[in-house]
Amino acid sequence: MNISWLFNTVVNKIPLASLDQDYDGICTATVIRTTTAWAVSKSLFAERMRVIKRSQCEIMVQRTVKQYFCTDYDKSSALSTAETEGGGLVCYGTEDPEEDVNDGILVGVTSLVSINLPSLHNRIGLFRQWVIDNSNSLVSSHYFLFTSFMFWFL
Repeated sequence: MNISWLFNTVVNKIPLASLDQDYDGICTATVIRTTTAWAVSKSLFAERMRVIKRSQCEIMVQRTVKQYFCTDYDKSSALSTAETEGGGLVCYGTEDPEEDVNDGILVGVTSLVSINLPSLHNRIGLFRQWVIDNSNSLVSSHYFLFTSFMFWFL
């Protein structure tokens, strides 16, 4: 990419979590998915999801989840009915010093949306320095570009 991002009401920045801490409560998870298996076009979906305690999640998925946040599975969710690709996990009221009160903070990147199991989101706080060190000059080192229109559906 050799051109700068144009920020507007659809594309904007969101702060990255600076702390590796556990969160509880409801966060907003997003994924990109196709509406049918053969579709070329994709849509962005956002769902409010409950974060599950690490110990409970490890029992359910039968593996360690130190690098992940786990969120509840909801079979009625649009996220669970087709192939999905990564999105973000945005939380509010985290007490992270980087959090924006209006926009929340990106605490995870969705890596696996499971059927009948918790979904897994890579923890941003663990990898924040790596992201900053490897970001190119077009992206601010403290923010992740994220489409903000998804929050209008909440």
